[in-house]
Amino acid sequence: MPISTFKFQPKKTHLLRLINSGGEGTQIFSIDNHKLMVIANDYTPIKPYETEFVTIGQGQRADVIVRGTGDPKQSYYMRSSISACDPVFNPNAVAAIYYPRADKTKLPTSQSRPNPSPDPCKNVSLNSNLHSLVIC
Repeated sequence: MPISTFKFQPKKTHLLRLINSGGEGTQIFSIDNHKLMVIANDYTPIKPYETEFVTIGQGQRADVIVRGTGDPKQSYYMRSSISACDPVFNPNAVAAIYYPRADKTKLPTSQSRPNPSPDPCKNVSLNSNLHSLVIC
């Protein structure tokens, strides 16, 4: 089954709006080998900050800027996982990010980082070293 694809440009910035449209479960978003600059979330003033994961509660949104820091010849996975206390049919989703000279006929081989939440029934702590955004 094909996956969604995105084109990234080296040294350019890319604005993404993340939306957890689910009714149950917390969404954990990341892009392999990229940092995310959180610049906005639902009507809450924030000071922009950099993180590896963005955690979003049900029905919430966040805007992030991603800099094109990847290798222009590579591709990377964009990941979204749903963490829920109840069983989830398909908790993990991926998309591919391709830089201009990456082989678009092949899927990325990038590896994910460890999930920052040790308990799937709780949000990532705002005091964690990951500086992840938790919107509740």
